[in-house]
Amino acid sequence: MKTKQRLPGEFLHGIATILAVAVAAIALTSMGQASSTYQSIHHFTGADGAAPVGDLILDASGNLYGVATFGGSGTCFGSGCGAVFKLSKTSAGGWARTILYSFTGGNDGFFPDAGLVLDGSGNLYGTAAFGGAYHYGVVFKLSPTAAGKWKRTVLHAFHYGEDGATPKGKLVFDAAGNLYGTTQAGGGTPNSGIVFELSPTAANSWRETVLYRFTGRSDGRNPIAGLVFDAAGNLYGTTQFGGDTSDGVVFELSPNFSGGWTETVLHAFNRSDGEFPEASVIFGASGNLYGTTTIGGDLTACGGFGCGVVYELSPNSSGGWTETVLHAFERGPKANGGYGGAESTTDLAVDAAGNLYGTTAFGGRAGVYAGVVFKLSPNSDGTWSEAVLHAFYDNADGGYPNSGLTLDAAGTLFGMTNAGGNRTYCGGAGCGVVFEITP
Repeated sequence: MKTKQRLPGEFLHGIATILAVAVAAIALTSMGQASSTYQSIHHFTGADGAAPVGDLILDASGNLYGVATFGGSGTCFGSGCGAVFKLSKTSAGGWARTILYSFTGGNDGFFPDAGLVLDGSGNLYGTAAFGGAYHYGVVFKLSPTAAGKWKRTVLHAFHYGEDGATPKGKLVFDAAGNLYGTTQAGGGTPNSGIVFELSPTAANSWRETVLYRFTGRSDGRNPIAGLVFDAAGNLYGTTQFGGDTSDGVVFELSPNFSGGWTETVLHAFNRSDGEFPEASVIFGASGNLYGTTTIGGDLTACGGFGCGVVYELSPNSSGGWTETVLHAFERGPKANGGYGGAESTTDLAVDAAGNLYGTTAFGGRAGVYAGVVFKLSPNSDGTWSEAVLHAFYDNADGGYPNSGLTLDAAGTLFGMTNAGGNRTYCGGAGCGVVFEITP
């Protein structure tokens, strides 16, 4: 399952704190501490959301949109049911927050666990992992109205064995306006998850089609990430488990002549090259795929499980794909991962120069290990170098990022942390922050 809110440890006091931060600074400098400026631009309070997840999205005006898994005005199991929010730049240079929708825990769903997508008319689309008419999650749409409020519409409620359950991945549009996504479970025995399509109908409703049902064996099991299209209309994604050694797979779905879709496993992980991918893949300019795994890689690290990897998949001459580990996150004290980070659960971002950007939920500063923002840059000899853009203190700057990064046209990075920020809220852990990093 995706990493949820982690309760932070307390800062070390006195000389222990000074030494720990000094050691971390030395280590970060030795691996390449990039020159950049970090700023938290919004601190969640619980009433406006808590534990934000998924990638932020930008509209043409530079507004940011995202979701928080918990918080908001609803009540679900003693917590808020989640919220959708907007951040807008103010004339003073700050950011103003607007709550577009708070989930109630009923037929509208609750606990959204993935980022949003935006259509050309300014409507937002997303998923809630639970709730709905059958209690197994929904796909929703939020539409702006003339009155300034946002109208919520449930496009589909999942029904477990029949058509999937627990959607946790980001949706994607095709050119015709159809939506595609995954569910973590359901879809019929062995209920290992599905890939689905939602198509708008003339009756102003949406029709679901199950494109693929995972068997839980070599084809993969339990997809929790979203999908991406290539130019030919093929879909690509990952499953957290399944494959030859049950360590997860990268797959492709291609339309076939019978009107269905055919799955091809592009790569099955085997621990040493990564394990348990929770993030989707992205395309680079050359047509290669890039992604991360939560653990695996260097199996001497992170308690013998590995701290995770960044990988590349490249088409080869035999018609298959070749995996290359670009970076294995390093071991550090105990099982916390190294200063360069550990446990990346979110999608990567890529810039025009081919640099990759991402976050890790753990690792970073000694004694804190609240995660990092990292950059991987290709070298002329084919290797890649990691630079840590920011290592979280788990305090006012946030901690434990469970969200990917969004790049604007100026190269500014936007992201979120699962905890930290104003520690008055969320039981002293902080409810998370939205941050920006400027190059």
